[in-house]
Amino acid sequence: MRLKTMRSLLEADAKPRPEPMCLSDRGEILAALKDATGRMTADDPGHTVLVVVGTNARLDKLGAFRVSRMAAAGIARAIFPAHLLFDGDTLFTPASNTGPAVDVNVLGAYAAQITAQAVLNAACSAGA
Repeated sequence: MRLKTMRSLLEADAKPRPEPMCLSDRGEILAALKDATGRMTADDPGHTVLVVVGTNARLDKLGAFRVSRMAAAGIARAIFPAHLLFDGDTLFTPASNTGPAVDVNVLGAYAAQITAQAVLNAACSAGA
């Protein structure tokens, strides 16, 4: 079952970690997003995060939507500020429906944790 594999990944990853050194201070980030008048601006178009939470679990359209909504919490855990009107953060959850039926709450909770870690890994690997 895939959830067992994800659970083992989460348990292995649950050890306390130092704060990633690649991330800026929240105050610096907010200051960079404001123009001279103090309004939020989108001068740098590179603020888009695309996430695909692929699964073989049996999900209908509503279940896939709910998993995507829950996984969006992972973006918010990893990026501050997240989901601004001009950044284009998007999540997709395709399901092959070849695996077992699962609890959408459990799958969504795992998806949020894994999404947060994946976004942090990607940002640190890119040197952001």
